[in-house]
Order: sequence, then C-alpha cells, then structure tokens
Amino acid sequence: MASLEKLETLNERQIQDWLRNVDFTTLAVALLGVSDSVRGKVLSNLSKNASAALNQIMRRYGSLDAKELVIQSSADRLETLI
Repeated sequence: MASLEKLETLNERQIQDWLRNVDFTTLAVALLGVSDSVRGKVLSNLSKNASAALNQIMRRYGSLDAKELVIQSSADRLETLI
C-alpha cells in the first residue's frame, strides 16, 4: 500500500485529522498491508480504546483469506450503517 506510506510524512495533527474521516473497517484492512512503522504511527494517534478496537479488527481480518476478508469487511461496513 504505497499510498498509505505517505502517512509517514504527516505530523500527528494531520494524521489525527485524517483519522476522523476514515472508516475503521477500511482502515483495518488497509493496515494489514503496510509497514510496521506506518501501522504504529496510525495506532499511536488513536485513543487507547480506539487503538485496541482497531488491533482487534486487524487480528480478526489477518487470519482470513482474501475472499473471506472481502466478505467479512463488507459485512462489517454495512453493519455500521444499520
């Protein structure tokens, strides 16, 4: 995910502003494919509870194959809209 690697060039305030507009399900899926440093930078700019929730989602998604990941993440996104 070369585009998310751009997060390393942003300061904390810019990352926090960006995070306010990001869907957690989408973020969790995207963070599965980035470097540890980018993942750490994102997680460090979240509250303790939000960081724990995001880590939990990533652990759940990390064990899925590609097809299951698409299905589960789509279902999770739709569930947030109900």
